[in-house]
Amino acid sequence: MEVTLNIPALFTTFTEIDATAIDDLNLVALKKILTRSTAQNAVTADYEAWLFQAFTGQDAQARQIPFASLTASMDGLDGQNGFWMRADPVYLYADTHSLVLRDPRELNLTFAERDELADNIRPLFADYGATLHTPTATRWYLHFEDTAPQIECTPLYEALMKPANSFLPTGEDSRRWHTLFNEIQMVLNQSSVNENREYYGQQPINSLWFWGLGACPQNSGAAFDCCIGGGDYVQALCRHTSNRHKMLRDGITVSRYQDNALVLEDRLLTAQRLNSPEQWLQALQLTDQEVITPLLAGLRQGDIRKLVIRTDSQQQFACTTLGIKKFWKPGCPLSTILLR
Repeated sequence: MEVTLNIPALFTTFTEIDATAIDDLNLVALKKILTRSTAQNAVTADYEAWLFQAFTGQDAQARQIPFASLTASMDGLDGQNGFWMRADPVYLYADTHSLVLRDPRELNLTFAERDELADNIRPLFADYGATLHTPTATRWYLHFEDTAPQIECTPLYEALMKPANSFLPTGEDSRRWHTLFNEIQMVLNQSSVNENREYYGQQPINSLWFWGLGACPQNSGAAFDCCIGGGDYVQALCRHTSNRHKMLRDGITVSRYQDNALVLEDRLLTAQRLNSPEQWLQALQLTDQEVITPLLAGLRQGDIRKLVIRTDSQQQFACTTLGIKKFWKPGCPLSTILLR
């Protein structure tokens, strides 16, 4: 079988990380595969946009991807009907000069809190032709039956740890949605839920983040037989295309009787988006142990004929069963490959 491994942010740009920090990790499997691979030119692509094209066959910029309709279907909503937009609960904290969007995974919102907050803000959407749905504690949605607002939204992951006001919706209807954005904040700031959360030292939910607007894309079938790894977005794409999906934590197992598989390792990318060099180094070590090592074993045993490692740069690596056995091929410190 052939395996495509996509590891965005493999090449680090963190100035805090030097050659010693990488080489001291002693990442044997990753070093062996990269030094015995053939480097190839590749088209640079945003990770989420590349996934959208791989699963649907459609090209789209990140702001054009209908994340909401895809994950809405996964969350038990009718994502194929009308237009959907994510309206995720978030915490904006006051920095020196602006409000900064924190990682919403830190919120630990309970279902009771979710229900009360949703009831507080639900009347605000009536004049916008939208209906609020809150199927999970972290993924909230606005549904537009007939017409979508004329706005373009920044994906939440692009705005993480950045000034929120620089990433608000743009477009013909943007001023109305900025007004709604402010009204929501005023209502949430007066909520008893947030009073209780702040009393107990928890982050308040003081805003919503609008993103992923669009209608459900056509299903043209994925280019892979199975997919291992990835988060909610990947699971939603697999569900949309009837593709088999397996969580990375369940381990990587491959069979020579399959045609091709996609393996996704996005922990390095998460660390980069959170601007955390320490988390990036930890993720690199886990990648070597949990992803690269079993793929190396598959190459050695012949279960994998070819492994292609994609990154988000203009370079990818291809390694074959024959190539991994070329022990005479000169190596080099891993840091010389990963530091850019």
